[in-house]
Amino acid sequence: MREQKKKDGTYQKQSGVSNKVSDLKTIEDEREAREDSLDAQLQVFRRLLPVWLKQLSSLNDPCQAKKIKHKLAVVLLFGLLSFIFQMSSRRQMNS
Repeated sequence: MREQKKKDGTYQKQSGVSNKVSDLKTIEDEREAREDSLDAQLQVFRRLLPVWLKQLSSLNDPCQAKKIKHKLAVVLLFGLLSFIFQMSSRRQMNS
C-alpha cells in the first residue's frame, strides 16, 4: 500500500518522535548531554525572564490590593513556568 501511494505521489512520511536507541555510549555521555541541554534552556530563560516580568507587570490586577499576598506577575510567571516544565501541581513545583 505504501509503495502504491509513493507511485501515486500521495505518500506522506509520518512525522513524530523516533523510536531509536540513543547514540550516546555511556551514562556519563548522556548526563553531559542533558546538562548541556539544560544549560542552553536556562540561558534562554535568563534572557527572557526580565521581558516576561515587565510584560506581566503591566497587566491590571482586579483583586483588592490590601487582600493579596503575591503580585499578579509572580503568580502568572509561576503558572507559566509550571506549564513549561510540565509540573502537574503546586506541591510538585515547590519541591
